[in-house]
Amino acid sequence: MTSVRDWGTVVRGMVLAAGVAAAMVPVSTNAEQIRLISGELPGVIYNDGGAPSGPYHDLVVRLEQETGVTFAHEVTTFARSRGLFERGRADCRMPAGDSDFLVSKPFNRIKYVIVTPPGSAPITDLSAVENKTLGIVSGVAYFEDGRLEGFRVEEAPGETINMRKLLAGRLDAALAILPDFNIAASDVPGSDQLVMDADNPVFVADDAFICQQTDVGRMAIDAINRGLDALGEEGLKQVLGLAYVE
Repeated sequence: MTSVRDWGTVVRGMVLAAGVAAAMVPVSTNAEQIRLISGELPGVIYNDGGAPSGPYHDLVVRLEQETGVTFAHEVTTFARSRGLFERGRADCRMPAGDSDFLVSKPFNRIKYVIVTPPGSAPITDLSAVENKTLGIVSGVAYFEDGRLEGFRVEEAPGETINMRKLLAGRLDAALAILPDFNIAASDVPGSDQLVMDADNPVFVADDAFICQQTDVGRMAIDAINRGLDALGEEGLKQVLGLAYVE
């Protein structure tokens, strides 16, 4: 049983952002320049003063150092990053997983875990909360198979709100996503008392880079994989810090 250490707002999955239509630099023609686009995940990858930041961007910088290639990295909404990449407006996208595009070796993973109030027993089976009030984040596509249909869910704009509700006894459980939740526990006093079993998630998937099936995309995947191999597991742990999921 593991207590939650750090939590933060998560916008993972199919996040919709209306009215965002800024122009984007076309796909690279220079083999040394990789046009990379990312969907914003607060605390993990985000814009800081207009520049990409966060542990996932730190990984991009380390890959540049390891391989000698240059990434022109843009962070936008998750939905926009997906749409622009699929229309061929970027060479690569991250984080992503299984895809019809070229997929790199994984550099991290995500886990869905059930979180319960302090002093409770850990829950590792979704069926155990089917008749309970389950906190989720608005706009996040947790499962594509509709397995939450029929559940008594209560939506919130962010995970910190679900945390506070759990601590106040206003939720029976919440569905959390790691590593996104492992970033900013200091925002919610007492969050370390919340209960989860991170070793027995209800869902696990890999985070990776995906690239176009073009000469630039193939060069990019080769470089990314070489860089990830050079870093190894210990190097990834060092670069990603609290964002790394065992």
